[in-house]
Amino acid sequence: MVSKGFLYKSACVISVLIIIYMIHKVNFLFIPLITIFNMLLVPFVIAGFFYYLLRPIVYLFDRWKIGRTLSVLIIYVCIVLIIAVLIYAVWPTLQKQITDFVKNVPQLIQSLGKQVTILQKSSYFSAISTDSGLSAKLSEYANEGFSFVMNYTNRLFGFISDFIVVIGTFPIILFFLLRESEKAPKIILRIIPRSYRPDAKNAIDEIDNALSGYISGRMISTLLLGAMTYVAFMIIGVPYALLLSIVLAIISFIPFVGSFLGAIPPLIVAFTQSPEMALWVIVGVFICQQLQDNVLSPIIFGKTLDIHPFTTIIILLIAASLAGIMGMLLALPVYMFFKIIIVHVYNLFYAEKVQEMTEQ
Repeated sequence: MVSKGFLYKSACVISVLIIIYMIHKVNFLFIPLITIFNMLLVPFVIAGFFYYLLRPIVYLFDRWKIGRTLSVLIIYVCIVLIIAVLIYAVWPTLQKQITDFVKNVPQLIQSLGKQVTILQKSSYFSAISTDSGLSAKLSEYANEGFSFVMNYTNRLFGFISDFIVVIGTFPIILFFLLRESEKAPKIILRIIPRSYRPDAKNAIDEIDNALSGYISGRMISTLLLGAMTYVAFMIIGVPYALLLSIVLAIISFIPFVGSFLGAIPPLIVAFTQSPEMALWVIVGVFICQQLQDNVLSPIIFGKTLDIHPFTTIIILLIAASLAGIMGMLLALPVYMFFKIIIVHVYNLFYAEKVQEMTEQ
């Protein structure tokens, strides 16, 4: 005889499947909502990112008995001054390197071809292979690699240009986040039944600490990586050192694979000068990445990122296929968010039942 519990669960599953089917049939009704969501996603993500970076300063002002509104305004003024100083100090050099790089792209491609030809005629290459077709393939692969990097860089700058479109909205969102942030957890806890509020508060605090540690740690480690690679490129003599170190730092924001992808542009530019310089770039970037991964990251992150590298790769691949660059940037924070919720729900509702079943 079929139990009532089985019938109830079956009815729930069937109802969910019917709802999904109906939503699929009328998905055109959700297109305006999706458009609004996509439009608001970027400014909210940027605001959330800067919220966790600037929140410690707001808490410092709170200890000094300074009002929240005045604290946020002081922070905004300081940010404007810092940006002005950076523009005055860094922008002229960066602008010149960007202009020269764009202007010299054809020459870089020619230099790349010459270096490939020299490499093909070298004794080392001849010792490795005598297949004449391999030389043409190597040149073709090198040119395809340069085209890939250029296309990736164009998409990256297109991604940044989308940020600029919404740059006027995120400071407003950030202002209210910094001023009213303590109200959100209280509103969420009011919705939850009283008996579960202590567990919900622990979950909210854990999510908040995890996101805060990840975002602030990621920012610090990325800035240090950019500074280290800039010094390394200057010592090696790589052209466009400032531009390439900034590109590497920005791309390395993508967890795990970002450092490898970010090393491709400086490697190709160095190879257009000489294979020896490219080899030194590999060594320099490798040393900087090892310092970041094995020395700086454990100090900065601590135990915030308790994620296995294989899990990270799977998450990033899924996120990239679903949402591109934005998905890769948000993948780990979203994973940590749901992981904490699932763990707390399991411990609250299922842990004792599973333990009883295993003991029987």
